[in-house]
Amino acid sequence: MKKLPIVEVEWVDSSGRGGWHSREDHRAQTPSHILSVGYLVKSTKRHVTILQSADTEVDLAEGSTTIPRSAIRSIRKLG
Repeated sequence: MKKLPIVEVEWVDSSGRGGWHSREDHRAQTPSHILSVGYLVKSTKRHVTILQSADTEVDLAEGSTTIPRSAIRSIRKLG
């Protein structure tokens, strides 16, 4: 299996709140700022996909996250 780079992706995600809260609590809500770390398996103009785990002997992987480019604030190579 080809060695994959390890990256840290900083991105913004939607956030939500369930249950009863004051309207002021809802107005104060902001998007979530996320840091994700993983093996970079795909990078296009539209999105980036990272993997949590990759088997080193066969072409198997587990735990993928695909993040739209419009949500990404930065990508930093770790290894």
